[in-house]
Amino acid sequence: MLESGQKNGGGHTLVRVDESGNEELVGTFATFSEGWAEGQHMVHTEPEAAFSLYRGKRRIARFCHHRLTSNDATALLDTLVL
Repeated sequence: MLESGQKNGGGHTLVRVDESGNEELVGTFATFSEGWAEGQHMVHTEPEAAFSLYRGKRRIARFCHHRLTSNDATALLDTLVL
């Protein structure tokens, strides 16, 4: 997780999330719209990654977190559905 000082209190912060839940700062944005647009752009730029958008310390959007799910878990779910 990012240190609390890295998520600014008033703006919007976009972070890259890896499979272990670690977060890496991508950028900060003055408005939700700017952060949302960058999140949408990043999921197309980095097809293996997931992203989260924060306002202060609160996560307000997740982008492609399903990509972090193990293929084994998905296969198990498919088996259970049949």
